[in-house]
Amino acid sequence: MLKGQRAAVVVVDPRDGGVLAMVSSPSYDPNPFVKGIGYQAYKSLLENPDRPLINRVTQGLYPPASTVKPYMALSALSAGVITPNTTFFGAPTWTLPGTQRRYRDWLKTGHGMLNVTKAIEESADTFFYQVAFEMGIDRIHEWLSKFGYGQSTGIDLNEEYAGVLPSGSGNSGCIKSPGIRGDTIFGRHRPGVLDRHPDPDGEGAYHSAEQW
Repeated sequence: MLKGQRAAVVVVDPRDGGVLAMVSSPSYDPNPFVKGIGYQAYKSLLENPDRPLINRVTQGLYPPASTVKPYMALSALSAGVITPNTTFFGAPTWTLPGTQRRYRDWLKTGHGMLNVTKAIEESADTFFYQVAFEMGIDRIHEWLSKFGYGQSTGIDLNEEYAGVLPSGSGNSGCIKSPGIRGDTIFGRHRPGVLDRHPDPDGEGAYHSAEQW
């Protein structure tokens, strides 16, 4: 499925945050590194425009997309910006106040009246545009920081990039999205790779502790 594509795929167990599968594409053959890879072969990897040496799962920086919506909902509820009964009209488009800039919802017909629960169920873009506007950039930065945006996730790999969480002070950049936690937020677990390994005599196994 990923052949010829630059992509990252992660499969997470929502019960404990364990990473069941993690794939970065394109990949490369690690065997030449065992005995010492030749100069030309290594140069070829470095100069490959698809950058196969980059682990796109842990080193790629991506917009969080809809995985941020549960965090935005919880942030707005906690900050008192909305209540569980607050409703907004989920129109096909949302216009930024004071401008003519319009942002479209994924559903061309719109969603109608929504509370926050229904907005999460339907992944209503325009509902969360309005919530984000009422939150404001500084409050969004404050709350998303509490959920780990712009920080490393703590996964047990030493190559992770943290990324940048923009704020109202003017800094900008790609957000390191803890998207694999966005889909498991209600389970409250931190992702991890190592599940277990046998001890030296093969009699027992080490189980990694759950991370919350």
